Amino acid sequence: MFAAVRRCYEKILICLFALFLGGFLVLSLLLPDQSFSPEENRVLQQLPAFSWRQVYEGKWTEKWEKYTSDQFPGRNLWISGKSFLQKQMGQKDINGVYFGDYDYLLQKLDSPSPENLEKNLQAILAFAEKHPDYRVKMALIPTSTAVLTDYLPRYAQPVDETAVIAEAEQGLAGRVPFLSLYPALADHKEEPIYYRTDHHWTTLGAYYGYAALGDFLGYEPYDLSAFTREKVSDSFYGTLYSKGNFFFISPDAIELFHPNETEGKNIRVTVVDDGTEYDTFYVREKLLEKDQYTVFLGGNHAYVKIETGAGTGKTLHLIKDSFSHCLVPFLALHYDEIHLYDLRYFHYAFDDYIQGGENEDVLILYNMASYFQEGTIKDLRYK
Repeated sequence: MFAAVRRCYEKILICLFALFLGGFLVLSLLLPDQSFSPEENRVLQQLPAFSWRQVYEGKWTEKWEKYTSDQFPGRNLWISGKSFLQKQMGQKDINGVYFGDYDYLLQKLDSPSPENLEKNLQAILAFAEKHPDYRVKMALIPTSTAVLTDYLPRYAQPVDETAVIAEAEQGLAGRVPFLSLYPALADHKEEPIYYRTDHHWTTLGAYYGYAALGDFLGYEPYDLSAFTREKVSDSFYGTLYSKGNFFFISPDAIELFHPNETEGKNIRVTVVDDGTEYDTFYVREKLLEKDQYTVFLGGNHAYVKIETGAGTGKTLHLIKDSFSHCLVPFLALHYDEIHLYDLRYFHYAFDDYIQGGENEDVLILYNMASYFQEGTIKDLRYK
């Protein structure tokens, strides 16, 4: 009797499993393919065109596996469930993200290649030596992982960013003025200076970076009380969240800082890539998109020219990553023009853009993750 019941139970399980697989097969055939994942903030693999040559080279099979993974029904739900279970099982990191205290997601960076770091330094030195009239300066921004070490899980072994910063300072000493923003941010680590779900600093963190850059660049920073803070979102999920769809983490808020004294100052932001113009630093319609951080200057562009009406007679050329986007509104209080260059997309000679006058500053400003991983810094040698 028990044997018959067991056989019946096994048949039921087999039928349920077959229905489960069949259901996913039907859904895969009926549901349209998605081209982009807002949750992961990336383009998804589309159905690969069949080619015997690609089959022979193994490329078609690779694309097919990627396609079935990316277009799997309920993919985001499965990813979220997997992340939740891994966290409950005590795993301290997933997909390069540490689970920190207070719901902080922190980057787990790979150790940088000494060769790449040396190439970065040599490219910066070559750039400065080739253009002695540019007054080149360099500053580095630590990641949240380096500053919020108290939030890291036990036994985490992050890269020692302060050691890399010290090596950069030593390598540039006497030739390119250098500033580490680590002390300024570490002094305020009890405040929300980094997003919990994103790798960027918050607008408050950018303010402390702006204040620290004052002596370095030669301006008197405004006090924090000189700004009105506006919360424009409390539903921001950033890049670190996207690595695992960590649904159990609450979203971030985004603030904009407005100077209390703005009378007579007209802002013009020109995205030279496509000619788009704004009369503000903040593209508010971007708050309706997944990557709400693009509210600052509308996101990444090769070259952006900003005219501020500050009346200082000074110009800043900023070779940067996206950390600078929420820093620029503060810097704009001290420069008539700010030119932003993103080396990932900017493929021109700087001689056509920088005059090298006594009222022009050139600042190379990167966060440490970009400095480790961004290969285009080496292109400075040829620009």
